[in-house]
Amino acid sequence: MALLLVAVLHFIEDADDPRAAVAELREALAPGSLLVLTHASYEGIPHFKDGAAGTVGVYKNIRNPLIMRSREEIGRFFEGYENVEPGLVPMPEWRPDVSQAPEQEDPYTFSGFAGVGARREHSARRPESRTRSPTAPRAGCADSPGSGAAPSSP
Repeated sequence: MALLLVAVLHFIEDADDPRAAVAELREALAPGSLLVLTHASYEGIPHFKDGAAGTVGVYKNIRNPLIMRSREEIGRFFEGYENVEPGLVPMPEWRPDVSQAPEQEDPYTFSGFAGVGARREHSARRPESRTRSPTAPRAGCADSPGSGAAPSSP
């Protein structure tokens, strides 16, 4: 199982608590699952933050925020997961195409980080107990096996 948050989280403002939302999604994944994400960042852009502010401003004008986060802030989305090599790195460096060196990529197109984390096999989270057997009737389902009710006809 994999949760893909590719080019998503930089559109969620801090006021909406993206870390809590991602934590809830991470905890729902089974051990061994992967979390894949990319996120925009000012880090790695060759010009000062002020120079890139115009791009961020465009998103504000169309009512979609573009929230640039640092590598450290982006890394917190992986809490409780083990980094898959090469870790959280600039996007062109994550499994780069061997035909083009990462430093030849457009720094504005790939101004952010990419990473993959694997959920550890042993988690502190306790599995939910099942109280209903697989053949027990489900609430409101007269056609369920074991319900004693005859299937309805069309």
